[in-house]
Amino acid sequence: MTQRTIKFRFVSKHKDTGKVSSYESTLQEIEDNDSWQGSSPWVRVAVCQFSGLTDKNGTEIYEGDIVKCPITEMSADYLFIQAGNKSYVLRQASIPSTYQEGLPDDCEVMGNVFENPELMETAA
Repeated sequence: MTQRTIKFRFVSKHKDTGKVSSYESTLQEIEDNDSWQGSSPWVRVAVCQFSGLTDKNGTEIYEGDIVKCPITEMSADYLFIQAGNKSYVLRQASIPSTYQEGLPDDCEVMGNVFENPELMETAA
C-alpha cells in the first residue's frame, strides 16, 4: 500500500491590490519556511489539502479546486472539491456525491474557488 503524499495549497490575498495568489508545499517545507507572513502585504485566506488525486493532465487536485467532468457524451459539468468526513466530496450545485477511489479519467482541473470564483457560477 502506497501512502498518499500530504501537501497543502496556501491561498493568500494582497492587502492593497486584492490580488489572490497560491502556492503548494509539503509539511516539511511548511515547517522549514513558514515565517514569510510577518510584515508581508499578503494575508493567508485558506489552506487546502491535496486530495491524492490527479486530473486527466496529471494536475494535482486540492480542496477548493473546480473540476470539469463529462456527465454524458454530450455535456459536462463543473464540480468543486470539498473536504468531507474522512473523504473528499464533489459538489454539483446542491447535490453532493462522494468519491472514494478517484475521479473519472476525463476530468480536468479548471481553476479554484479562490482565484476563479466566476467558475462557481457555472457550477451552481
